[in-house]
Amino acid sequence: MKGYDAEATLHALSIAFSHSSGTTEYTSSGGSIKRIHSGIGTRNGIRAAEMAAAGITGPTRFLSGAKGFFNTFVRRELTAADTERFALDRPFEIAGPLFKPYCACGYNHAFIDGARTLSGRVGEIEKVELAIQPSGDVVVGNKNVSAWAPQKIEQLQYALPFQFSLSALGIGNGYQVHKAYLDGRLDLGPSSEVAEFAQRITIRPEPELDKDYGRKMVGDITVTFSDGSTEHLFVEDSVGSADNPMSEADLDAKYRDLAAEELGDARADELLAAIKGAPLDTPATAFAALLRR
Repeated sequence: MKGYDAEATLHALSIAFSHSSGTTEYTSSGGSIKRIHSGIGTRNGIRAAEMAAAGITGPTRFLSGAKGFFNTFVRRELTAADTERFALDRPFEIAGPLFKPYCACGYNHAFIDGARTLSGRVGEIEKVELAIQPSGDVVVGNKNVSAWAPQKIEQLQYALPFQFSLSALGIGNGYQVHKAYLDGRLDLGPSSEVAEFAQRITIRPEPELDKDYGRKMVGDITVTFSDGSTEHLFVEDSVGSADNPMSEADLDAKYRDLAAEELGDARADELLAAIKGAPLDTPATAFAALLRR
């Protein structure tokens, strides 16, 4: 492209790929485009709705046709289960949201919850096997080439062995921990305790988990201790999921993890009190005023 060097051209093409389809390749080779993937989809959805309102039409069999989504991208015929999943009268998935207590990919969360129960016993652990849904293995497991050696913040957030280690070692998985890594204050190099513990972890894709638990992101953990004993942990509903919601105390703790460093404790508490106590019709400008330095 005229006026672009090779690096800028590479990034422009990569970002264009995110607009045309996009994958989670950023978990392996990095890239900040992940931060706006949802925004791209949202903007395009709004544009699609506006086009339909203006009278533009699309193919009626865009999912099931011979050149539709399933035959082109999934490479299989549409099944009855697929038809039910995409039925227009089905409840929206947004009815079952995941509010993340941890600054990491949702596939990590059930495993992080399980790892927290091992805090203080890491020295006794010989190895850990994590059975994961194949869909999750692509994103945070074996098919993520950076899972055992993250070099960038995006890679760390999608590295299951490292997220599990951070939790088991009691370091934590919140924003401040990741900011410390981003700022160079937290060493996660090959000789760090986090990296060394991560090497004891193996990840095994388990297709039955996708079959049995549908769209949930579950964690199946088997720990082998140095004395030969084993312990099995299974987390079906991670903290923050629709069936295991965060408590108000947990929500407040995450808020402070995000806000206190920037605003200071006093101003962060003032903003939180305003958010909790304000009427629902309070204009956003009232809160924005509390964010100004």
